[in-house]
Amino acid sequence: MSKRIGLERSTADFPVRSLPPNIRLGSLPAPDVLAPVMLAAYVGTPDYEGETLKETVSELREVLQGKYGAVITTASFAAYDGDAPVAAIITVTEDDNPMVALVFTFPGYAGKGIASALLSQAATKLHDAGYPVIGLAVNFENTRAARLYEYLGFIDAE
Repeated sequence: MSKRIGLERSTADFPVRSLPPNIRLGSLPAPDVLAPVMLAAYVGTPDYEGETLKETVSELREVLQGKYGAVITTASFAAYDGDAPVAAIITVTEDDNPMVALVFTFPGYAGKGIASALLSQAATKLHDAGYPVIGLAVNFENTRAARLYEYLGFIDAE
């Protein structure tokens, strides 16, 4: 099992990141529509544990039903290229604190700033709702994700 560490940062001064011009924000699609994006994003990373598409659909349903805490709908959304979702962020409340439960980007869209923009937008919405801090957990073996969070100013929560 990989070691996960908790990170956090202030929502007040979160770096503003914009989506690429061809990408737009929208509400989260149904789990069966979003699951292929999530599964593709995790395959080949240290976070992938051999999940099937069916298991990924199930996991998304459970997260949206409160597995990790109540979903904060104003800070949870998908990024779309046309009508196709290409990335998503799901933010929940854990012990009354906002936590990013999931953030992922379809491989062909990775590295284009979409995850940064999703995190930026979520942090702005959380700040506007009165939450001073946003948290998340990262597998320290997932160096790409860890570098992104460090770049955005997340620090060890402990």
